[in-house]
Amino acid sequence: MQTARVITDVCWIPGQGFDPRSGLVLSDSAKIRLDPEDHQVKLKLVDTLAGPRYSTDADISARSRTYEPQAMRSLNMVQVFATTPDDTSIGLRIFDGTDEMWWDGAMWSAAGAGEWNTEAEINANLATLDVTARKFAVVVNLATTNSKVTPAVELVKVMWEGPVDWIDDALLDSLVATFQDELQFIVDAALPPLGSATSTIDLDDYMKEGAGANLNIAGVDAVFDDTLDPDHLVDLLSSYDGGTREITLSSSIPIASQPYLRLLVAPEVAWDTHQDFEEVSKLPQIILRDTNAVRSSSYPLWGTSGIVRKDTGAAVEVPPPRRMTFEVTAELRTDRTRQQHRLQEAFMRLLEEGPASEAGPFLRSRATDRRYRIWLIEEFTAVNPVENSSDLRINRVTFRVEDVAVQLSRARDTYGVLTTNLGYNRIDSLEEQEALAAEAPVPTTETEEFEVPEP
Repeated sequence: MQTARVITDVCWIPGQGFDPRSGLVLSDSAKIRLDPEDHQVKLKLVDTLAGPRYSTDADISARSRTYEPQAMRSLNMVQVFATTPDDTSIGLRIFDGTDEMWWDGAMWSAAGAGEWNTEAEINANLATLDVTARKFAVVVNLATTNSKVTPAVELVKVMWEGPVDWIDDALLDSLVATFQDELQFIVDAALPPLGSATSTIDLDDYMKEGAGANLNIAGVDAVFDDTLDPDHLVDLLSSYDGGTREITLSSSIPIASQPYLRLLVAPEVAWDTHQDFEEVSKLPQIILRDTNAVRSSSYPLWGTSGIVRKDTGAAVEVPPPRRMTFEVTAELRTDRTRQQHRLQEAFMRLLEEGPASEAGPFLRSRATDRRYRIWLIEEFTAVNPVENSSDLRINRVTFRVEDVAVQLSRARDTYGVLTTNLGYNRIDSLEEQEALAAEAPVPTTETEEFEVPEP
């Protein structure tokens, strides 16, 4: 297992499967905004008696979406790309999944009003921040003492370190976990006629033996009185407690009526096969097998990435990863034809729409919290069941996991280069807006930034 240094770009530019507004937390949407044109976080003009002005209030902030790289063992460096005209500044905090943390001079603690760090303070102490929750977000404070000018944050780079098995993560850990967490389908269950009226149904009274004993019941979709409502028009489900496996009904089902349940079932998911997964008693199940790397290219998925600690000039360069595309064959196994059809539909929907947490058909890496494209390439083909398994229905399908990043070259320590830009930069100030309106030249501004030189 390789210990990797990974750079996460915390930015607000739309990308493949990424909505920059998703997960963005603004302290006050009336005072701070995400500019839809240049995708920078800025203060927002507020109407006042003196005309439009930027707020000079303290603690105006924006928090990025929360990243959850499960391979992360430490946070190492932060680099902020921002424009800070005179009278403006940028403050930082690190969100750990629970609290916004700041370095108080002696330790990391939950921040209160007015408690912000500089970039240099964060970097000097970041390695000591507790990251056992495997979560982080960057919180930026935009401050100005001049109501006619605003700072702007374009990008924040965060470097973290941890053990990553790149291919195993994509194909074993992330893929199996996604199917286990997201894939559910409907299984019908007709219960025996009731011996007495009831407003609750305990599944353990009916599912301890027979075909239902091995069902992984994730929830209950609906409950009907099949005797009095054979067309299933009135749903009697009020709630379901997954801990006690008890269903509460909105009204009682009378004696001698037959309850009809629509259960949400999660199939067993496994890679290749273990002896147990050939057993009909484990149905329904999905077996992933026959993985092929159909494309493996040294053409970089993205370019060399670098991060610089501005106060010391220390930098880290991460070479571009190899890009790989994998084809995976899945076998869907059930013991009923209707279950097979419903499992197929749920499987196709997951690959078409993606997990509920994603903005499209993307697989989120558990190790790095990056996204990979998944898509169906060959639809279902029936497979003859194994001998003496007449109750087994098997269909095979093939899908792709696209552009999996595989970091083969290790990151290296280097140095940063300070660059100076003498040009006409866009800085949101009222003076500039008035000058543009009058078709006057925009004042020349000087900006400085550290970058990692090309190798």
